[in-house]
Amino acid sequence: MTFFTRLLAKAAKGADDLSYLYENDIVYPVHGLDDTKTFRDILLTWTIYFNDTLDVDKLQKSLTKLLSIGDWKKVGGRLRLKEDGGLEIHVPWVFTADRPAFSFTHANKHQAIEDHPAAKTLPKPNRKVAMWTPPKDFNDLAARQDAPATMEDLLVGDTPQMAVHVTSFTNATIIGLTWPHTLMDAMGLKALLHAWSLVLAGRESEVPALLGAKEDVLSTIAESSVDKQEASCMLPKELKGLNKLAFMARVAWELMTTPLSETRALCLPKTAMDSLRQQVHQDLASSSGESEKDVFVSDADVFTAWLIRMISTTSPTPRPMTLLQSINARFRLHELVNAQGVYVQNMVAVGFTLYSPDVTTGPMGAIALATRQQLAAQATELQVIGNLEAQRVAGDPMAALCSDPKALPVITSNWAKGKFFHITDFGPAVLQAGDASESRSNPPGTPFFQHTFCLKPPPVMMRHVISVIGKDHADNYWANLVLPSLVWANIEKSLGELEKPE
Repeated sequence: MTFFTRLLAKAAKGADDLSYLYENDIVYPVHGLDDTKTFRDILLTWTIYFNDTLDVDKLQKSLTKLLSIGDWKKVGGRLRLKEDGGLEIHVPWVFTADRPAFSFTHANKHQAIEDHPAAKTLPKPNRKVAMWTPPKDFNDLAARQDAPATMEDLLVGDTPQMAVHVTSFTNATIIGLTWPHTLMDAMGLKALLHAWSLVLAGRESEVPALLGAKEDVLSTIAESSVDKQEASCMLPKELKGLNKLAFMARVAWELMTTPLSETRALCLPKTAMDSLRQQVHQDLASSSGESEKDVFVSDADVFTAWLIRMISTTSPTPRPMTLLQSINARFRLHELVNAQGVYVQNMVAVGFTLYSPDVTTGPMGAIALATRQQLAAQATELQVIGNLEAQRVAGDPMAALCSDPKALPVITSNWAKGKFFHITDFGPAVLQAGDASESRSNPPGTPFFQHTFCLKPPPVMMRHVISVIGKDHADNYWANLVLPSLVWANIEKSLGELEKPE
């Protein structure tokens, strides 16, 4: 936390200090990989569009019930600033109307979603490519107008760290969830949405225990693995001294001198993804003779390779690129894979894929293969443990940067393993189906569209950001992208080629 922020928080505490009223609150720690400068700057808002009318009262009561179970209470807490400048979470013993588990607001529009100026623009894929640019007033559908948008907002008074805003239409419902990144990552949200669905269905006994609320399991794993830790395979590529300074200066200069990027949601139907995958495997077969059975590349590898090509072709001259990608420890460390419960916190290591100019301007197959091979080398258990421990010691996930000093950085997160279109099932809250047509692909009470953004973007917003949400019930592939207009022009041209009849 900066000196200014600390002063602001202390001033707010002095003006409206409620701690003495709630001295019996349950106090939970904010772990080392949660309380970082990067995450303090980010409040996330996740919007879920249901093509059904949902019972708002059931939604509110079921989430309150969930956050009253065991250590799920931690999610319903309030952030407090400690004397040493660190964060901790204070939770009421019992949630009440005066001290709820989350801020809750509801707006009933009394109209069909197609009649609302902003909501009618939401994408409606029909086995075709769909792109959506959020309108300026979309925020009103995702959060109340005075919703907390910064960490400073959450440190004032007795503000719950999570806010829920529901917008009802006669044939649809939009739910907006806002929380600080210091609380959890996307897989933590997955656990929350699944548990919420269970409680809504009256299956409280099946709600998994929330683990690690008080003890930092990642620190424990790192300490128990001291004798086995190995040096990072990316250590020779870590930027230090003048090289790091040059990289940061170049990024800062480009941020100041280039136009702001455009945020859009992109939906690729299965046919488009199949075409891209076919191209990748044709490239690999041509260059190395390896068949599809010989080389595994994921949907994310294919999608990222395509976007790297779209980005590289906008550069006047070929240049190296560095992909900063998330590696989730939940899927990499055996103690977490076999855990008898869920972890609602941040468990992401940062991985790096370095592409030479020849690769970025070459065939997609080479890009996808480089992504897969470099990620695999960094995703072993010992590499991930070392990566997380280095982040904890440094106090920030972005402290270490591995890159060519002249590279263009691209940030990506892949949330496909969260299965967000399938894990959320609010069927028991459906009052009326909003879409009763035979062409409907998603079961009642499941998401039709999802979108994530920040009510107040971080101070430094990168120009190239890829966030993969995953597949919906019709096998459409969804992503949120932040890219320059020239890249979007390339994407539109490429999509036109993909949709041409054979």
